[in-house]
Order: sequence, then structure tokens, then C-alpha cells
Amino acid sequence: MKGGTIVLNMKERFKIIIGIIISFFTLFILSSCKDNNLYDKRIEEGYKITVRYESNGGSYLDREGVTLVDMFNPDDYIKDETGTIHIKLTEPTDPRRPSGGSEGIYITRTNYFLVGWYKNKTIRTNDLGKVVDEDGNPLLLKDNKYYLESDPETQGIPAYDYSGYWDFENDTIDYKDSNGIVELTLYAVWSKYFEFDYYYKDGTEWKYLSNTKFDYKTTNQEGSLTSDKDTIFLPTWVDGAMNYTHKYENNSTYTFPKVNGYTFKEAYLDEDLTNKITGSYEHTGSIDYETGKAVNPVANIYITLDEGEYYHINNATELVNNPNLNGIYIIENDLDFTDLEWPTVFSLGTFNGKMYSKDDNNYKLSNIEVYHSSDSAKVGGIFGKISENAEIKNLEFENASLDIAYVGKRNRDTSFGLFSGIIENKDSITNVKLSGEIKIGPITLDGEYEMNLIATQDNNDNITTTDTIHLSIYGIDQGDQFSYTINPDTVEIDDLLNISVESVIGLKKPNEKYVIQ
Repeated sequence: MKGGTIVLNMKERFKIIIGIIISFFTLFILSSCKDNNLYDKRIEEGYKITVRYESNGGSYLDREGVTLVDMFNPDDYIKDETGTIHIKLTEPTDPRRPSGGSEGIYITRTNYFLVGWYKNKTIRTNDLGKVVDEDGNPLLLKDNKYYLESDPETQGIPAYDYSGYWDFENDTIDYKDSNGIVELTLYAVWSKYFEFDYYYKDGTEWKYLSNTKFDYKTTNQEGSLTSDKDTIFLPTWVDGAMNYTHKYENNSTYTFPKVNGYTFKEAYLDEDLTNKITGSYEHTGSIDYETGKAVNPVANIYITLDEGEYYHINNATELVNNPNLNGIYIIENDLDFTDLEWPTVFSLGTFNGKMYSKDDNNYKLSNIEVYHSSDSAKVGGIFGKISENAEIKNLEFENASLDIAYVGKRNRDTSFGLFSGIIENKDSITNVKLSGEIKIGPITLDGEYEMNLIATQDNNDNITTTDTIHLSIYGIDQGDQFSYTINPDTVEIDDLLNISVESVIGLKKPNEKYVIQ
């Protein structure tokens, strides 16, 4: 049995013609107009059966306007008892069909997948007999082009209906000599990628957020590594934070859409929030292969959210790994920060979020060590600054340590405290306890500065000290003595716990550290 395949560029007929070996045929590569008689020559040689595979909006081998053609000579086939031959076709992208090059034939269309090949193509009309596009909009034919009836200046694309699905496993061309010349055209039918559309509530209205798409046909192939791409996976709590990513079976990543400033709560299949999704959800769309049409290709997902970016913290590592100045931290256990580095985002930045014990349990955050070695630091403490809109409550900061070193000169706004450099609103703090130490090293301060054992600006009333907040001054080892930039003998602490220091140059001391209180 013999067969031949030709690729035709329909804009310049036979401009590119490639013969493909199906069984043991000769390979042809013809590239000039002088070879335009190859098709007619094949007909003269007895190739009476022609099958054209119209790309129908797709591209063969990344070439647009190309048609794949198979030609068959009935004399190469064995007739049955009725004088009929039966020709089984080979799907254009079948890997058994060589292309004459280093790669097989492939057909693609951006954001579409190939449903299959169909014999019949009919332009779609509405009940009034008017040609319509995919959205049902009536079209007008003008100068051999279609335009929207509602906007005659805008070009439209007519929709088509298909029938006669060709089953390459079971269907055959049944031919008798009396049939003469037979031409069959099979049309590629495409479907847009199936998708999940995500919506979230904006006030009282559902607002479109984003979508994720997938190739329905590929995901439904047996043994496909992308078989789970037709499934969405809801966010889950992982290591203190809401995790929005999931790894597919092929190791690519799915990311559930996130709304900045909000935390995922629940997801539903309906606007009325009655059909809740649990864990994951597999798309229920399908293909009607009789017509080539997608059935329910879009699944709507309705998301409910909690305002704010929430974290559920059960251990110190979870807090360290999730620094967010706008975060809402629900502390669900005592946290020990021994051998962990407190986030500099907190100690140098302005905290606008919330941090509180779950169920008012007064959990402890112990052994926090903050080390300021930046000479550009203007505020510093466990929190650099606590904004008037922040909230910290029902927590005890135990055995905390603030080490101020290498802070350069400032003319204003230099503020440090063990708990915070600046608390803008004392009402931001409720039932907070504190103990620990401030250590002042080789710093140089000039002009207006503020330092307080707890926090500056007289807004530390709602912080209770469970023990004396210790203060010490230390120097740099010079071998036989220690060099100081702050004179420990002149440090003063007033009744409001404000700290006054005197900057010096070249002061040597025999001890490494001097404890002021």
C-alpha cells in the first residue's frame, strides 16, 4: 500500500510542496513555481483520491495559510469482494507520519486546542437567517468581508458549525472505480482553552479578578503529565502564612489568584455562596465530539476574603519568615526567638498592621535580639515606628535586647526605644508587657535625638515593664583598653525613662561595658 502527502501554501499554490513518506513513498521538496504541475501530474499517474486537511485558523509547522494534502492511487490497494477499497487515513500530527525533516508535523493555534477533524463546515446563522459571529452578533457581508451589523466599520469573524467527525481509528474512505476523482476536505475544529474565571466581592458587586486556562484535550489524554491542570487548588495555611501555590504533576506551578491587602477565606461555585469548594475543584466542562463544540468551557469561581493579610503564628520561625509591616499576626503559642534574627523590616520600619494573642491568651515573645548596625537608622526598636492605625495587644515581650551601634549623626527624628522608636498613638497598644535591655555602643548622635528605655514621644503608657529595663554602654576593644563614643559617666535616665547621652571623641575605658541600671 502506498500513499503520499503534500503541504500546499494556499496563497501561492504549490509554492511549498512537501511529499511525506506514509509507507515507502518518495520524498519530494519542491520550492518554485515551475513545480506547480506536481499535483496535476499525480492525478495523471492515477492518484484519484485527494484528502485536504484545512488548518482552519491554525498553522502547520508555524506556517500560516498552509494546507496538508494526502493523495492516494486506488491501484495500490486491494479490493474487497464488492470491488471496494478501504483507505484508512493518518491523522496529520500522528507521530508515525514523518515530515521529511528532523521533526514531525504539528499544527497549532494560539490559545486554542485542536478538537478534531470534521467533514462538514457550515456558516452559522441566527433565526432570521443572518450570519453571526461566535457571540451571536449579526454580520453584514461587504466587499467580500464581514462586518458587525451594529458597527459596520468593525470587521467581524463569522462562526461555523461542524459535523461529520472523522474517527482515524475506525473511519475509512470507501472507494470504487466508478467514483472517479474523489476529493475530501477535513477541517480542523478548534476550541478555546477551557478556563476558570475568578470573581471577588467589591462592595456589593462581584468583580472579575483573573483566570487560569488549560488545554482540555491534553489534560484528558491517558497518562498525560498535565492531567491535573483541569483542577484548581484552594489556598492553605503553610508555616504561618496563606500559601497560594500548588505544584502540578509535571512540576509546573499553579497559583490561586490573590487580592493585595486581603486574605483568602473561602471559594464557591455560585454567586449566592451556597455551593462551597473544599480543597480542590476539577473542571466539569467537556467536548461534544458530534459537533466539535465545547460544553461549559468556563467555570466561575467566587472568592470570599478577609480584609488584611493574615498570618497564624505557632512558632518563632514562622514570624521571622513572614515579615510584613501591614500584616495581621495572630499569635497562637509562646514564641522563643533564641538563635533567630528578628526581622529588620520590623525593627527599622513603620508597623501598620496588627499583632495579638489568639483568644486573649497573653502569649510570650521571648529572647528577641535586635542589632542596629546601619549608620542610616533613624528609628529603632523591636518595632522601628508603630503607626497610629496599628494594633498590638495581649502580648508579653520577655528578655528582649536592643543593641544600638554605628548610628550616625542626625539633626532630627532620631528615635530609639527597646519596644519602639516612635509610638504615634498610645491607644495602639493594649495589655503589652516588656522586659529586657538596651545596649548602646559606638554611636555618634548630634542635634535632636530621642532615646527611651521603652518608647519615645510619651506614648508608652500602655506598656507594662515586668522587670527593670536595663541600660548599658559598651566600647570597642583596642587591645589594652576600650574606646568609647558615649561617656557612660554622664548618662542620665529621667522619671519618664528618657535617656540622655554625651558624645565624646577618644575616650578610653578599662572595662568593655558599663551598666547604667
